[in-house]
Formats: sequence, structure tokens, C-alpha cells
Amino acid sequence: MDESAGSASPSGIIVNACSCRRPNMHTIVSYYRLVLALLLCAPAWGGVEARQSPYKPFVLKYFVHIEVNGALGATDAFLPALNSSFSADFGSGSLFALNVTEAVSPTSRQLGYSRGYAIETSYLTGVSRGIETVVLEYADGGKHNGTFVITGAVGTSGTNEVAIVGGTGTFRGANGYTLISFAGMLKNGTLFTFAHEAHFL
Repeated sequence: MDESAGSASPSGIIVNACSCRRPNMHTIVSYYRLVLALLLCAPAWGGVEARQSPYKPFVLKYFVHIEVNGALGATDAFLPALNSSFSADFGSGSLFALNVTEAVSPTSRQLGYSRGYAIETSYLTGVSRGIETVVLEYADGGKHNGTFVITGAVGTSGTNEVAIVGGTGTFRGANGYTLISFAGMLKNGTLFTFAHEAHFL
């Protein structure tokens, strides 16, 4: 057997003596510098990928109006309660298309529509806690024009926070949160106004 070709290991595998040469110091230093450079660049790459929003953070304030059996939007039930004698309105569902204005007055300049649905999740009489998904159609005649989607749990008291989970037009790629609070009641308790404060991040 030619010894220059290598030697046999105990397992019978031929080991090439030439493959065991130690790398020179120049190769080791070059490799180390390359790895260090990649590690230093990694945070910058991660920051670019994490920035999904195409614009700087800003806030939009507007008002949504709900009129019972009136002209300012429409609401209608599409699901009955599961068992009204046992769990009140739990499981009932409503569809709505409501007016959006720039000020608290329902006759102020209209900016668009709030369209969506809500499912009641409270099983107590006189208490409402709906899970809502809403598409806001918004156009202020300036730099904001398109739709954005909000979703979350909304009650009838206090301030509710829901998530902004996407959009179209100038809201494409939007994310953030919206604060919703009761703003007033008119027409002998048949017209309700809610203030929305949308924070885009």
C-alpha cells in the first residue's frame, strides 16, 4: 500500500494526510474580521426590517355618530342573542355604517364612514362589551386618504383602546391604536356621538 496516499483508520476509512494541514494565521485573521463585521451590521439590518410604517407617527381625531332609526348612518341586527332569558344579549351581532365628521357636531364636515360589525360578549343585563371590527373610510381633502382597520373590545363606559391593524391608500401598512370615548347625546337620546383618537405608530 502506498503510504503517500494516506493511512487507514481503525474504522477502515482512508485518511488523507494532506487534509490535516493547519490554516495559516493570515486566513484566521481574515475570517475573524469578516465575522465581526457581519455581527456589527446585524442590528442595523434588523432595524430596517422592523420599521414597517412608511410615515412618521401622527394622530387623527374624528367623531362617529350613531342615530337610532335616523338618517345619520344605519345599524341593524344580523344575529340574535343565543339565549336572552339566560345570558341577556350575549352572542347577538350588529352591522353598521356610520358617518364620520371632523368635529363633535353631526353637521360638521364629513370625512368618511365607519363600516363594520360587533358581536356582544357580555352576558349581563344592561352591560355591553362588544368585539368590533371596523373599516374607517377617511378622506380629509389633504394628505390622508384611504381606509384603515380597527379591532378590539368596546364597552359603553370609559375610554376603550382598540388596535389599528392595517390600511390602504395613505394608510397602507398602518399600525397603532385608537382611543374611543363617549362624546355626547342629542335628539332625546336617539343620537350618540363617540370621539376617536387614532395614533399611528
